[in-house]
Amino acid sequence: MVVWQKKIDGSHYEVRTAGHSIRLYRNSVFHSQYNSQRMLNGGVWDMLWIPLCFLPPQRIRRVLMLGVGAGAALKKISDFFPDAEITGVELDRNHLRIARRFVGLRGPSIELVEADALAWVQASEAPRYDVIIDDLFNEVDGEPYRVINFSNRWLRLLRLLRQRLSANGLLIANCVKMVEAKCLTQRYRSDPSLAVSGSGKHGFNHGYVLQQQGFDNVVVAACQQPLSTRELKKRFGLLQLSPTVKSPVKFPALLKLRKIA
Repeated sequence: MVVWQKKIDGSHYEVRTAGHSIRLYRNSVFHSQYNSQRMLNGGVWDMLWIPLCFLPPQRIRRVLMLGVGAGAALKKISDFFPDAEITGVELDRNHLRIARRFVGLRGPSIELVEADALAWVQASEAPRYDVIIDDLFNEVDGEPYRVINFSNRWLRLLRLLRQRLSANGLLIANCVKMVEAKCLTQRYRSDPSLAVSGSGKHGFNHGYVLQQQGFDNVVVAACQQPLSTRELKKRFGLLQLSPTVKSPVKFPALLKLRKIA
């Protein structure tokens, strides 16, 4: 059911409900889904926040997300990691308005910034982040595409993000297809500009690819330190003790994790 819609600057925005889910559409493209009654939103919006469980919760103090959409992933992060300071950077001011109004993405530890992500990261003097999520998407003719594709421009962004991560911070990147994920992971390992200062090693030595049945997106989670799927699933289970969880669920069976060789 459509609960709000408006045409702004040539784009048509719709907020719809489906059961307890809030969904954002822009120009008929499905941008975000948030479910306040369930632990999981469904699909790619879970693949963007579940990798935080690779890290001990006490290590997640500062989170940066580039490309907020309607805030589905960030709202889950704020629910399950309430001690974390969260910054979301989004170029579309209407997305931020929808995130605040319909998803409830607001609070003293949440900063939402209307800005171009690359320019903002270049200019930022904020302390380093423990988690950075790259979800920079737009749409053309009803099809989503990465705003900064895996080219030299994206490599410049990756270098900047590596500089903005804490020593053992986690980078999460949303890709459209597996070929992009492979390109991205090859850059992680081979590009000398991503070397960790003083280590003699390139920027990200460990990582996983996440895929979920029914979705084309491929999410990469990469880190300097080893990552354990057993620990990830264990920490995911512990999140169900959170007072925000009304209906405990098992780790999503359709979510597949593959270690980057």
